[in-house]
Amino acid sequence: SIAPYIIPKIFDKAYGASIQIVFILSFALPARYLATSIGATLTTRDNMKHKSKYMCAVALINIALNVPLISYFGMQGAAWATVSSEFTLLGLYMYGSSKYGYLGSRAKTELVF
Repeated sequence: SIAPYIIPKIFDKAYGASIQIVFILSFALPARYLATSIGATLTTRDNMKHKSKYMCAVALINIALNVPLISYFGMQGAAWATVSSEFTLLGLYMYGSSKYGYLGSRAKTELVF
């Protein structure tokens, strides 16, 4: 991680505690990147309702994870809850895209004019 080098240079040494949080959150980047792309397939036709359900479920999961994790681990717990939520959302988007024919071998090809 480049956080130990960048954060003190951009901000002040007082933000040193955020280095570990940024490091934890960096694990969520691949999931966020993929979820954004795969989730875009769920904005077509009637699939937006499914995408909204997935997002709502993950928001509730995030809240449920944050309550105990923040109590025990503080900021680090919140960061891990975020990482878990991002991977959960990715999994749900992959499931939805696969189920509704936009991912994998069942992918439908349509021409829209």
